[in-house]
Amino acid sequence: MKILLVDDEPGILALLERVLRHAGYHDLITAESASTALTYIHNTSIDLILIDIMMPNIDGITACRRIREHPAYIDTPIIMLTAFDNRTHLSRAFEAGATDYITKPISIEELLARVRNALRFKLMLDASKEREQTMQVLFKKIMHEIELAKNIQRGVLSAPLSNPHIETDAFYEPSQQLAGDLYSWFPIDQHRYGVIVLDVMGHGVAASLISMSVRSLLRGMITRLGDPIAVMTELNRHMHTLFSRSAHPVPHYFTAIYLMIDTQTQVIEYVNAGHPAGFLLTSTQRPQLLTEGCLPIGLVTNLPMRKGCIPYDGETLLVLYTDGLLAAMEDSENDISSLHSLCASFPLLSGRSFIDYIFSRYPLNLRHLEDDICLVTIRLKI
Repeated sequence: MKILLVDDEPGILALLERVLRHAGYHDLITAESASTALTYIHNTSIDLILIDIMMPNIDGITACRRIREHPAYIDTPIIMLTAFDNRTHLSRAFEAGATDYITKPISIEELLARVRNALRFKLMLDASKEREQTMQVLFKKIMHEIELAKNIQRGVLSAPLSNPHIETDAFYEPSQQLAGDLYSWFPIDQHRYGVIVLDVMGHGVAASLISMSVRSLLRGMITRLGDPIAVMTELNRHMHTLFSRSAHPVPHYFTAIYLMIDTQTQVIEYVNAGHPAGFLLTSTQRPQLLTEGCLPIGLVTNLPMRKGCIPYDGETLLVLYTDGLLAAMEDSENDISSLHSLCASFPLLSGRSFIDYIFSRYPLNLRHLEDDICLVTIRLKI
């Protein structure tokens, strides 16, 4: 490690150099003035500086202050050499950035002990900085990978659907980079559509992995089975199959609401698996809650469930959401009642988006979400 020795007395410099070389420190630079020392600071890398306080032109305290202004020398150990134990000088030296001091006449044992301690500190500091840099590189890599995963997760969400019979819209915002919430819809045949909104227990990477695992099955499962009870039963079987293979199985579950909409018979069949109740809105009736169903998916192996069945006639709006929406409605004393009131007051035939309507009443602070938010609307036309 490189040591810089600074003193205007050639005899002191020679003594310091001889003692340190004899102790095994061979990478030494000497300077007889602070200005020369400051030149070395800008042109080479120094690990330890020993500098006299009392020198002409630029004294050691001023030099110490200037050294600390250099970004590379913010933490470099600086040992001050002083001819007398003057508290005022030492106080000024420490304020300028000195880390230690040695009084003259110099004790060889004290000199070597303080040099060893200073270099040990420098080695520890360099190792800490290297670990920090490694962690920063790793963190940037992880954040890049998470950003890619986030884009993939958003990419698998269903695109808006619009035809003369049905129109879908959605709002989706994770509380972290990755979310456990998910929505999907698929045409089953010419007249039937399957729509699902789910919320995996927890947040972040683990929840997103489960939701993506479920997402990979949905298209084939919904288009093949269609019926809400059949789809939810198959999802429950999948959850138990997925985690029973682990040596240390961890209980995972998700809430969900799945609807099969038949635009020809104008009937909605659904199962609500422990999920917040969606709303069915018409222009002539009060909002109807979608509550029929079962426990959350994955809680028990044999999951008894009931299917809800609702006919519709005329303009109809279905509102499905995850519980993060309720948590985001900050100014409400009773969030579910407030949401019910919003649904009841929504002008169904205005053509205005319900998503725009609700967030105009409850603006979101997207930087401080407590939970993932998923809000889906389905407009049924006759």
